[in-house]
Amino acid sequence: MRFTTLRCCFLLTVLLCQYSSLSASGAEPAESVALLLSTTSTSNVQAPPSTLTPIDRKALVARHAITDTSDFEIPLGNGEFCFNVDATGLQTLHGNTLAHWGWHSFPLPAGVAPEAIPETGTLQQGRNRPDHGDESYPNRSLPIPAWMFDNAHMANLARVRLVRKDGRPIAFNDLKQLKRKYDLWTGLHRSEFLLDGEPVTVETLVEMTTDALVVRCQSPLFSDGRLRLEVEFPYPALKTSPWAGDFTKTDAHTTHVTFPLQTTNAALVARDVDDLHYRVQVLSSLPLDAQDAPTAHRLTIGTTANSDVRLLRLQFQLTDPADPRQEVLDYRAAIPTPAEVTTPKTATLDEAAFREIQTAIAMGWEHFWRSGAAIDLSESKDPRWFELERKVVRSQYLLRTNSAGSWPPAETGLMGIDPWR
Repeated sequence: MRFTTLRCCFLLTVLLCQYSSLSASGAEPAESVALLLSTTSTSNVQAPPSTLTPIDRKALVARHAITDTSDFEIPLGNGEFCFNVDATGLQTLHGNTLAHWGWHSFPLPAGVAPEAIPETGTLQQGRNRPDHGDESYPNRSLPIPAWMFDNAHMANLARVRLVRKDGRPIAFNDLKQLKRKYDLWTGLHRSEFLLDGEPVTVETLVEMTTDALVVRCQSPLFSDGRLRLEVEFPYPALKTSPWAGDFTKTDAHTTHVTFPLQTTNAALVARDVDDLHYRVQVLSSLPLDAQDAPTAHRLTIGTTANSDVRLLRLQFQLTDPADPRQEVLDYRAAIPTPAEVTTPKTATLDEAAFREIQTAIAMGWEHFWRSGAAIDLSESKDPRWFELERKVVRSQYLLRTNSAGSWPPAETGLMGIDPWR
């Protein structure tokens, strides 16, 4: 049987759309495949579901783990929140942190009142027909149409990266003997490489039920202070760059850092960026070096600690529960989640807590992969089976990380800013 691209896309669509009906029927995974095939078959003859061999879903997903060591980003997300990692397992070279609720608008032009912006979000009056002499499309050079064209837009919430103490930038070619693997079954991204002749290992995860990322970094470069782990907060910018946002525009937004738990290992970062107000709960295995100044937008983890390990957890959330963007989180709260998938609550971050969080995330991904439909093409005689199966599995993953939230994403998903310029 020849599979064209159109047929492949149709097959994937059928697989994913059958999720609700199959789950509602109470079908087991093996039965789900039989039921799915029966809905797309033109024959009335089929083997009873009990005679089918269950799909080894773990093996199916595991053989499509991402091990490519080229310089590209991998989205680690939960459908509402996404932390996009580069080859270092962080955002050392490029990458953004985005959420469905993380929308920002620049201030209105001088002299323009909020009432001048139509509630519909557009100045259009019906359908444009230039061929009939209708040239009523708003002039984007005017202040209000220009502002509406740019706003609202998604904002990069933070950048987490490795930084040399001497300030020399880290380039992709500096990463020697790079090994990189993203395990789709467990949600664990692991990078190993040599930097300046020393080994560096980075493990990165995103939690399933909260907008949080967890990182474990280990290297002798940390012990002697040659390498640092930093968190930085930018001002939004509508331009294509390795990191979305302007990290040099320090006076247009504010960042306040407090230590409510009376320990420098746990901080609360309050971010005010025009109409976007959010906070970041920071938990570290080592003291945080931060300056509580409105224009200081950086946190450094363990600058004076003589340890080769850095553990970090960042949880992002809106500051005001009445914020209209809150409906995104309310939507997610209504989704039933197995108790063991919920991330454990912890006031400290050590190796045991990190592994406990890692286990909960792995259970969440296993719950996803064992739910709904699946297709195993490994017994096909067509040599193209692996590539087709890979596209199905990774498309399911991308949908779960970028499009399983309360709002539909743009064509860039939760990976980048696309201002259509």
